[in-house]
Amino acid sequence: MQSYTDCLTFHIPSKMAGAVYINRDLAGAGFLVAGAEALADRLADVAVEETAHSVTNGATDNSRDIQNFFLNLAVKLCRKQVECAEE
Repeated sequence: MQSYTDCLTFHIPSKMAGAVYINRDLAGAGFLVAGAEALADRLADVAVEETAHSVTNGATDNSRDIQNFFLNLAVKLCRKQVECAEE
């Protein structure tokens, strides 16, 4: 079995404003032609994950802090979906 790693993202934490860097390969070529509608799902996944790391002050993968962040996000999205369905 062959294994490898790619550096898709990294973030630089800061007390004032952190920075999240995402590898441009995740955007895909379609974005250049079709615009935002063509953004790859993988890019959105990675952007949300790295933003979560930044917002939680660098919580690591599989930490309770990152789990709580995503659970809270899921609950808020579900509640919003229910609100929209009731309108």
